Amino acid sequence: MSYDHRTYYYAELAAISQDKQQMPARDRFLTLAGINATRAGWLKVAEECRRLILQHNPQHLIGRFRTFPEALRDTDFQPFAAQLERQCPIEKAEHLLAGLGVCLELPTVPDGKTLGDIVLQHLMER
Repeated sequence: MSYDHRTYYYAELAAISQDKQQMPARDRFLTLAGINATRAGWLKVAEECRRLILQHNPQHLIGRFRTFPEALRDTDFQPFAAQLERQCPIEKAEHLLAGLGVCLELPTVPDGKTLGDIVLQHLMER
């Protein structure tokens, strides 16, 4: 599965967690979305994930870094990222979404846009 799919699914879980006012879970899913957005090359999406995390939790580990790419290169952040990915691999994210009745089909992407643009818009609406 590509990083763009992963980013979309984790962003969906972050939105659901926020709607349920489960902010620690939301921040974990936003972190996973930011990691995968970085790997997909969607730096604006990653930055929005970082902004949302720090808006709620200014002491979050991601705040020690200016960007997600910088964090992913840091040996202090790498174990944290690996732990999150072990706790909620993409298969678990898919299972959680399916259990909540969320369609796993990706949205139709209009011409001139990317899935990253849709994810970014979705995050900014929060």
